Amino acid sequence: MLRKIKIKRGVYFVAGAILLFVLIGFVSKKQMDKPFSEVYIDIDYSQGNYFIHENDIRKLINAPGNEVLTGSFAGDINLRNIETKIEKHPFVKEAEVFRDLRGNIKAKIKQKKPIARIINNGGFGAYITDAGEVIPLSDNYTARVVLVKIPSSKKYKVSIQEDEEGKGLFEMVSYLEASKFWKAQIAEISMDKRGEMILYPQVTRQYIEFGKAEDIDTKFGKLHIFYTKILPEKGWNTYEKVNVKYKDQIVCE
Repeated sequence: MLRKIKIKRGVYFVAGAILLFVLIGFVSKKQMDKPFSEVYIDIDYSQGNYFIHENDIRKLINAPGNEVLTGSFAGDINLRNIETKIEKHPFVKEAEVFRDLRGNIKAKIKQKKPIARIINNGGFGAYITDAGEVIPLSDNYTARVVLVKIPSSKKYKVSIQEDEEGKGLFEMVSYLEASKFWKAQIAEISMDKRGEMILYPQVTRQYIEFGKAEDIDTKFGKLHIFYTKILPEKGWNTYEKVNVKYKDQIVCE
């Protein structure tokens, strides 16, 4: 008796699964047989960056020779091709394109996140993303990130980690990005050809001789002592510079 009940349950389960697949196939076919009337675009602005506008994405989708024409059957639209087009935009991190139940096309887009802006005296300018990518500046929007001045001989193209100095710079700006306190404190970094850095704070008048991106946590620990113990005792305008390059030392002048 128990075995018969198990068999019946198995039959019902298989039959239900088959019916579900048939219904999914039927709905999917109905979607693809419908002419769509709109492309809906959803851009994630949750990180506070506004590099991409809806019109930018529509231009990519409807570029000459690649138009997604209103009234076309949804089944004739290659969604993967649309995703690929959108993801070629320098500020797009990820795109997901799909059909809704009415057959319309929907695109959900995530932006790349810049954590620093690099410039040199030769006119080069770009952003560094949290993944270490180098992406162009935008005509639409300027991100509020730390400014980094690099030697005029440096022009990073794809990744900031193309050389040792770039790797050190990425480690430094990543550290700042991860620290709410220091991210708010440091406004600008100047880096020379050897990778030595000078930091310029937002508020206090002292500039900081930081050296290379080595022992970063230890050096910022010394800076914390300078700001919380030395300056309150000696006066906020007593020193013009502070040096944390040397081991176990804070040199104030």
